[in-house]
Amino acid sequence: MLRRPSQRLWCDEGAIVLALLNQRLGYQTRLVDLLDVHTGISHHTSLQVKQAGEWVTFDFTSRRSGIPLSATVPYRASLRYRPYPANALHWLLLHNGIARALAHQLRASSRIN
Repeated sequence: MLRRPSQRLWCDEGAIVLALLNQRLGYQTRLVDLLDVHTGISHHTSLQVKQAGEWVTFDFTSRRSGIPLSATVPYRASLRYRPYPANALHWLLLHNGIARALAHQLRASSRIN
């Protein structure tokens, strides 16, 4: 993600990076898409981390935590929660070096062909 010229992350990419770091520390995480109630389009994604039985919001873009989700966007939003990682295969790729290496090798070989 940081290889692009701007070397900046979008809100969802930053949320994923934070999710990965928190998962390595043993915390449960989920991504939250904030959908504009008028258009149904998500213009922002934040991260929530379960700490002491409570979901705590971390907003990568504004670099704030412990705030209400409504404070992360300037529009009225409906929330869509997404577990991260989304499924067992995704979890395996994130936590298994051999599986990651194989996936990387398969991607590289498909670009050559």
